[in-house]
This record gives sequence, structure tokens and C-alpha cells, in this order.
Amino acid sequence: MVEFLIKINEKQRLAYIPKEIVNAMGTTLKIKPNQFAMIAYPDGIDLEHVIKSVEFLLEEMKRQKEVKKP
Repeated sequence: MVEFLIKINEKQRLAYIPKEIVNAMGTTLKIKPNQFAMIAYPDGIDLEHVIKSVEFLLEEMKRQKEVKKP
């Protein structure tokens, strides 16, 4: 699974979004945040596609967590 480290400029509160993300998702995103995570997806996309993608990512993260157990 690909991961990107996104740093936010503290003063300007701006973040650099890698080219690969912009190419895949476009320049207008919707974001649903909570305290520890967020979901970003292209504006106008069918939410069923977003839900399936999030479910896939969650399964990948669970597998990663299992592999990292001591």
C-alpha cells in the first residue's frame, strides 16, 4: 500500500499534495474528518465507490497491523 507523508505549513496552514494524488483524484476534493483520521475523495464521485475503497483500505491496514505485531 502506498503512503504519503503530508506536511502542513503551520503559519500558512497549507499542504503540498503530491502529484500522484492530484492526478488520481483531481483538484477538488471533499474531506470527512474526525479526531484521528479523514477520508478524502473527489467531488461528485458516487459514494458507493468511496465506501468500497475505504473498506479495502481498512482491510489493508488491519493486515499491516497484524504483520507488525511483536
